[in-house]
Amino acid sequence: MPDGSPEPSIPSLGMRTAPTTPSQDQDYGLSPDPRMRLTPRPSPPSSPTVRTAFKPSARMFHPDASVALVGIRGTGRSTLAVMASTALGFRLLDADRYFFQTTGLSRAAYKAQYGPSGYLQEEVKLLRSMLIDNPTRTIVVCGPGAVEGTGRTWLFEYAQSHPVIYVLRNPVEIGNYLGLGDARDVRRLLHLTGPTYRFLSNYEFHNLSMTGSEAQDTSTAQNHLPKSLVLKHVEQDFVQLVCRITGRDLPYPSSLPTKAEHTSPQPEHTPFTYCLPVPLFAVEAAGLALRDIDETADRVHLGVSPHDVRQRFPEFDDAAKNFLTLQYYLLKGCIKGPLGITVVSGKSATSSQSAYQLQVLYHCLRLAPEYLCTDLDLGEKPLGAIIAARGPTSIVGVYHDTSQSASGWRNPMLKDMAHYAERMGCHAVRIYRRAQSREDNFDARDFRKAVAPTLRIPLVVNNTGPHGRFLYSINQVFMPVTDPVLRSFAPDMVDLSLLTIREAQQALYSSYVLDPMYFGIFGNNVSRSLSPAMHNAGYAASGMPHVYKPFESHTIDQIRQFLSDKDFGGMTVVSPFKEEVVALVDFASPEAHAIGAINTLVPLRTPNLDSLAARNRRGPVMALFGDNTDWIGVTTCVRHNLSPINTITPRTTALVVGAGGMARASVV
Repeated sequence: MPDGSPEPSIPSLGMRTAPTTPSQDQDYGLSPDPRMRLTPRPSPPSSPTVRTAFKPSARMFHPDASVALVGIRGTGRSTLAVMASTALGFRLLDADRYFFQTTGLSRAAYKAQYGPSGYLQEEVKLLRSMLIDNPTRTIVVCGPGAVEGTGRTWLFEYAQSHPVIYVLRNPVEIGNYLGLGDARDVRRLLHLTGPTYRFLSNYEFHNLSMTGSEAQDTSTAQNHLPKSLVLKHVEQDFVQLVCRITGRDLPYPSSLPTKAEHTSPQPEHTPFTYCLPVPLFAVEAAGLALRDIDETADRVHLGVSPHDVRQRFPEFDDAAKNFLTLQYYLLKGCIKGPLGITVVSGKSATSSQSAYQLQVLYHCLRLAPEYLCTDLDLGEKPLGAIIAARGPTSIVGVYHDTSQSASGWRNPMLKDMAHYAERMGCHAVRIYRRAQSREDNFDARDFRKAVAPTLRIPLVVNNTGPHGRFLYSINQVFMPVTDPVLRSFAPDMVDLSLLTIREAQQALYSSYVLDPMYFGIFGNNVSRSLSPAMHNAGYAASGMPHVYKPFESHTIDQIRQFLSDKDFGGMTVVSPFKEEVVALVDFASPEAHAIGAINTLVPLRTPNLDSLAARNRRGPVMALFGDNTDWIGVTTCVRHNLSPINTITPRTTALVVGAGGMARASVV
């Protein structure tokens, strides 16, 4: 740290508060002042080395709360601020420009004229003005005064009711930006300032807007993209972070690519869903090969073993935190969907190991993952503190039964653990044990059937080991899987008993849990369509024995013949029938209603929508569901190929040429 004092040892998210007594309770939420001006509170320490109490509730922020960015020069804070302010419609306030506009001098000129003491006094005064006079709807890029003297006091106070994001970047890239030939000076500066910045902030972001040198240095998966589109991924991740921590919806229209899940229930309520764990050190090993690893998985999570991290970093110091943050954002840049983190020891730990695990957990919350999985036997007080400090992150309680009790899944303690997770405030619970025989899989299924209805949170049960593989054909929610990429690049880090998604799907069909079906594309000129080739290749890659065919027709009436076929799985409808087919469906998605055209038909095996999620099962067609996915294709294409400088705003105009169903989807 700048003053030479050690980093505070308290495991927290950085939003520390001054010590309080029972009679001196403090308000850490938003000020009742509608302008969200900071209200006077007991003075925090001027230096962040004082041990202080942590108030987790302060991590819940008003959607209009201003956001401060801190970090050393060259980390790209100004660029990130432009992205966030444009996407959210917030004002942008940059310390460099603000200093010049206020004083009429650059920092260097001001220091030369008034001396270091006068410069520091002015720097801190302007920082205070930036923070206190702009409490709402502003992205504030803080200058060096944020970590100097009383500047820390103002930032400390500001962080009680506002997000403060610590921005990092690869030292080589920072050195290139600053014109330094040697990155060692940058690394020393990061080492000195990192603990202070983390102490004064409550979230952090690693800026991967890199070029060749950084890409090579970090084995990143982004180095083959044009710079404008590398920035696109950075924009996506950063704006998502800001929206998550402020509780705002992602801006629309925006340039953020998202997965369309508008016609399907949430994965935790959908049959046969998969969770792909990616070990922390496998991200470092696999690099580029991880891109699009989530194409078929419903959820991806970064698997963090506190034991393995401690083997490499005996102390969970700034270097360990930098490494974890970098690997998280490298993996996040490789996938399109949400990313979670699992920090599970899987065995009883000493007090020292538990303390290390807590530090890892608190640091993971600074990254605002979609969900964080943690041991239920962490202890009631530590677990309660993690849940209270979760911010926007959902907490999944995990219990690994290592008792090898003869009662197995009939052990009443397992049900008690599930209810304990719910009582503690977890958003879901996962219980797993090593299967001793094939019969254990039926016991696991029966356990879930008996216990899940008694809970208000999702319950996931898993059997591990070779005997547990049979559970893939009878379990239904978030089965853990692996990927050929991980088997290739990190064989020592992957559980060999895990199946790939392709293998898991093959197990479902070969055991007759799911049925082979046929699908097709329907239109009056589809004989040369590429859709059959693409879909059939996708089926083969995913382990699904389906067939996709072209169905050429000049009349919409021929669709009715498919409704009497029990093996009919669904259909793509193309020109000229997209609008005409609306009259044939019994149900339609909101998007199809708004557009007035349908390009996807899904047969329902019930007269209502109950069977919408239960697909890949043959039977009489009782009703038809219509959807429109054209708008997804158009939107994804635009969002993927517009650089941040050309981002869509409310004043953006577009030209749509055409008047058919695709044109209607483009307009809507």
